[in-house]
Amino acid sequence: MTGPERCRYCGGRVLWHGPGGLVFGDSSVGHLSCYEEHETRRQAARREQAVPAAHPEPNGQDACDPLEEGEACGTT
Repeated sequence: MTGPERCRYCGGRVLWHGPGGLVFGDSSVGHLSCYEEHETRRQAARREQAVPAAHPEPNGQDACDPLEEGEACGTT
């Protein structure tokens, strides 16, 4: 567990005599550089898990446009 003056990400001491320290809502603190690195990694991981915008239907067929009519959509 980190102390009240220890970075929540790296555990290093946060010095308040200059810029670069953050205080979070739960009263923990962190270095700005550690926070930015953590957020960059978190967002990259989230992008990797994102579902592609255009993906085939589970049955292997492409999704049918509901405004389209015809044999391809089963609405003749």
